[in-house]
Amino acid sequence: MENKNQQINSPLHQLAHKIVELIKSGADLSQAESKIHQFIQDIERTDIKQSRQEVIFKNDQYKNKLQELSAQNEAILASIPDIIMQVDNNKIYTWANKAGYDFFGTDVIGKPASYYFEGEQKTYNAVSPLFSGNKDHIYIESWQKRVDGEKRLLAWRCQVLKDNQGNITGVLSSANDITEERKRQEKLRESEERFRIIASNTPDHIIVHDMELRYTTVINPQLGLTETDMLGKTDFDFLNKEEAGKLTAVKRKVLATGKPYHLETSLKNKKNKPEFFNGSFIPKLDSEGKINGLIGYFKNITERRFAENALQKSRSELQEYFENDISADFTVSVDGKIISCNRTFLRLFGFENELHTKKINIVKLYKNPNDRKRLIKQLIRNGKVENYEIDFKTIDGKNINTIINAIGLVNNRNKLVKIRGYVVDISDRKKVEQELEQNKELFSLFMKHSPFYAYIKEVNPTQSRVIQASDNFIEMLGLQSKKMIGKTMEELFPPEFAKKITADDWSVVNNGQILQVEEELNGRYYTTIKFPIIQGEKKLLAGYTIDITDRKQAEEKLKTSHALLDKLAAQVPGVVYKYRLYSDGQSAFPYSSSGMNDIYEVTPEEVQTDASPVFTRIHPDDYNYIVESINKSAQNLSLYHSEFRVILPKQGLRWRLCDAKPERMEDGSTLWYGIITDITERKLAEEELAKYRNHLEDLVKERTLDLEEKNEKLENFNKLFIGRELRIKELKDKVAKLEKQLEGKK
Repeated sequence: MENKNQQINSPLHQLAHKIVELIKSGADLSQAESKIHQFIQDIERTDIKQSRQEVIFKNDQYKNKLQELSAQNEAILASIPDIIMQVDNNKIYTWANKAGYDFFGTDVIGKPASYYFEGEQKTYNAVSPLFSGNKDHIYIESWQKRVDGEKRLLAWRCQVLKDNQGNITGVLSSANDITEERKRQEKLRESEERFRIIASNTPDHIIVHDMELRYTTVINPQLGLTETDMLGKTDFDFLNKEEAGKLTAVKRKVLATGKPYHLETSLKNKKNKPEFFNGSFIPKLDSEGKINGLIGYFKNITERRFAENALQKSRSELQEYFENDISADFTVSVDGKIISCNRTFLRLFGFENELHTKKINIVKLYKNPNDRKRLIKQLIRNGKVENYEIDFKTIDGKNINTIINAIGLVNNRNKLVKIRGYVVDISDRKKVEQELEQNKELFSLFMKHSPFYAYIKEVNPTQSRVIQASDNFIEMLGLQSKKMIGKTMEELFPPEFAKKITADDWSVVNNGQILQVEEELNGRYYTTIKFPIIQGEKKLLAGYTIDITDRKQAEEKLKTSHALLDKLAAQVPGVVYKYRLYSDGQSAFPYSSSGMNDIYEVTPEEVQTDASPVFTRIHPDDYNYIVESINKSAQNLSLYHSEFRVILPKQGLRWRLCDAKPERMEDGSTLWYGIITDITERKLAEEELAKYRNHLEDLVKERTLDLEEKNEKLENFNKLFIGRELRIKELKDKVAKLEKQLEGKK
C-alpha cells in the first residue's frame, strides 16, 4: 500500500494531474506549456535536493565501509612478503605494496620498470603478450637493482588489468626474491657436476635406468662392456637369462616400493668369467617427488671378494617433500585455534579439509614448543615477525621446515588476539643446504684422507694456481698448507718443470680432455691424471698423482729379467712357454718365447690371454688325444709328454714334441712350464727308415725263396751228379776189376 501511495505522489503523477487541470480550465496552450515547464523545474529542484541528501548519506556509508576495507587490505598487504607492483600501459610504476617500496625505494612510483633492470634483459619482450592481449598472465625471472644497489634475481608472476569495457589498463605483478635459492641451486649443480667428473675418474660404477629399466646413463662400464654396449638396452641384451632375471626382479622391487636395495652379486663378463660387485639401487625421483627411474651405485670387488666383510645392507629412505610456489596463508587465535586458511595451508600440514582443522590445535604441530613462545613474544613486542624459521610436524607426523611472516591483530584494548600471516615451506632449501654441506664434507674428507696426491687448481693460459690439495700432497712437497694453497707452479717447482705443468694444465681445461702423464721429480717417478672442471667462467682442473717409483724399479728389474729370459729362450730350438688351464675350460699362454711363431705360426701376443688360435692348428685326427692328455695331466699333476701333428698355413703338415711339468694354482687353475720342439725331420727319417726296413725284408724274403728254389735244383743236380759219379765209380771199379781179371788171365 505504501508503494502505491509513493507512486501516486511521485513527480510524474503530479505532472500528469497538473496537465489535466490546465486542460479542464480551458487555458491557452502557450500559457499551459509555460506553466507545465515551470512546474517541471520546481519538481526537478525538489528531486535534486532530495537526491543530493540521499547521495551524501550513502557516500558517508560507503566511505566508512571503504575506509574499513582499506585498513583491512593495507594490513593484509603489509604482511605479504611478496613484492607487488602495478605498471600502466607505458610500463611506468603506478602502485606498490610495502615489500615493493622496501625493495625498490620510496621513489619508485613514476619510474619506468626498465630503470631497475640489471644487465642485458629481454623482459619487455617476454611480457609483450600481456599488453597485446594475447595472454592474461605470464611468469618471468629478471635481475633487478635493489634500493641498496645490490643485484637480485626476482621471480615475477604478471596478471593483466582491464577496465569495465575490457580495455587493457596495465599489469599487476607479484615477485619473490629467488637470488639465494638460485645461488644454492647453482652451488648444488656445480657440486653435482664436480662429483660426476670426479666419479668418472674413480673405479666406482654408476648407472641410471628409466622406468622400463633401459640404461640411460653409464659411468665406468664394467664386464668388458662399453657405454655403447649398454645405453638404451636392458640387462637381457648382454647378460645371461638367469643373471638378468635376478637383477630385473630387484630393480622392479625398488620401483614398486620406492625403497633402496643393497646387494652383493656376481656377473659373468664378456669372456664368461665371473666378476663381483657390491652396491645399491635407489629410486630416482622427479621434481614432484615421483619415481621416474632407478640409480645404481656399485664397486667392482672381484680382487678383494674373499677378504671383504658385509657392507651396509640398506640406505635410508628418501624423505618425501611438498613443493608449491604459492604461500600458505592462515589466521589463528593466540591459543592456537585455526580460524581460516587457504588450500595450500591444508596441503602443507596434511589437513583433509577446513573442518579437519577445527579438530586439531596448531600448537600441537610445533616441533619445538619454545618456538611458539618466542613467536608470540616478538608479535607482542613488534607487532610483526619476518622470515622467522620454525620446524613443524604435519598431522601425519612428517617434519617440515618453514619460514613465517606474520602480523599480530589486537582488540580494542590493544591485546593480541589473532595472528595472521603466511608460511612458506623451505624443506627443499634445507635439504639442498644439507646435501651441499654433506658434499662439501665428503669432498673435504676425500681431500684429507685421499690415498693419492689429490689437488684442484684454477687455470689460465699463463698460470696454474693451487686452490685445494690433499694433506699427503702437501707433505710430499715438504710444505705447510698455508705455504702451498694459492701458490702458482712457478712458486712451487723448478722453472722448466713448472712451465711444463702449466702448459699441460691449460691444455686439459682448454680442450676439455683427460690427460695422463708420467713425470720424474727429484729422482722419483709419478703418474698423474688430470681432468677439467668447468664452472661458468671459472676453469678448474682436478688431478691426482700416484708415486710409481717402486713400480718403475720393479718393472725395470722385471724387464731386465724378461730380456734375459727371452734371449735364453730364443736360443732354445722350439718354444719355451707357460700354459694355463682355468677351471671353466678357458686357457692361455701367459708367456711364450719367439719360437711360438715357428711352432704354431702365431705371435706370443695373440695367445697371451686366449690359447684357442693354437688349438686351431692341431691335426683333426690328433685333437681329441691332445685335449684328453692335457686334462689327464691336470687331474693327476703328472708330467706331460706327447707327439702330435699340426697343419700350418705356411709350413703345412709338421710334427711336434711337447714336454711340460704341471703346477696347481690357488684359484684352482693348472699351470704348465714346458717346451715344444719340431720333430718333423726325425719323424720323416723314421718313416723313411721304416720304408727301407720293409723293403729289405721284402728283398730278403724274395731272395730266400729264390735260394730255396736254387737249393732244391742244386740238391736235385747233386743227387743226379752223385748218382752219376757213383755209377762212373762203379763202372771204373768194374773196369778195374775186369782189367785185373784180364791181366790175371794173361
